[in-house]
Amino acid sequence: MSPLWVLCALALAAGAAPPPLVGEGEGAPCPRCDPAACPPEASACPFGLVAPDPCGCCAQGVCGGAEGDKCFDRRLPLPEDALRFGPCGDMLRCELRRDLKPRDEPEATCVCQEQRPVCGTDNRTYDDECQLRREAVRARPAGAALAPLALKHEGPCASAPWVISGPADQHSSVHSSLALDCEVKGYPTPNIIWEFKGEDGSFKVLPSDDLYVAVQVRGGPEPFMATSWVADRGPAPLRLGHLHVRGGQQRGHRPRLRTVSAR
Repeated sequence: MSPLWVLCALALAAGAAPPPLVGEGEGAPCPRCDPAACPPEASACPFGLVAPDPCGCCAQGVCGGAEGDKCFDRRLPLPEDALRFGPCGDMLRCELRRDLKPRDEPEATCVCQEQRPVCGTDNRTYDDECQLRREAVRARPAGAALAPLALKHEGPCASAPWVISGPADQHSSVHSSLALDCEVKGYPTPNIIWEFKGEDGSFKVLPSDDLYVAVQVRGGPEPFMATSWVADRGPAPLRLGHLHVRGGQQRGHRPRLRTVSAR
């Protein structure tokens, strides 16, 4: 084999494996490589260390993006300059935005893989574990190794029910019908209880055995919420007194009182 042929073969072999995209400044797919900016260890990355670095700069990998950050994934139809955004962190996936117009350049952001609520050690309910982790990073004191906020358990934190929206005071004539509605939220999802106390001292939980009173309950319109309606179509609707509406649950309740009068 001639020396010229050997040199050509080596050149072709080198061309088959292009060097990493370390970038050359503005306009390049990747920013200029600065090894000093690479994370020294995984603990330096709040959302996890991801390897390999798509730009080929950091040997150990790069810090993964947080929920809502722009990202890059070779499996998605993204422009080459999106490389600079890097991969998503732990428990996140890179997903194309669906709110862009057809003429817009494709763009992707990090979204949480598990879209379900969780309870933090601060007894607050978060939409997902990624949101909890982001809040933990924000609340972590500078230089602290561990965040003061962590996952307590999956699912919402237990809470006493509270009335989101309740009926207004009503004034009705004796021969007209009456209808009231109420929304209650809590975890576990509460039951809605209607109680009527008349000014004559009478008391009953609706609908009781009243032929003309109807109570309807359904779930929603939001998670862990219940909605209820009470209607009285009798000749003397609820007469005169006070109507209590509350969420029945073992952890207590926040009652809401409404006045109902009939003349």
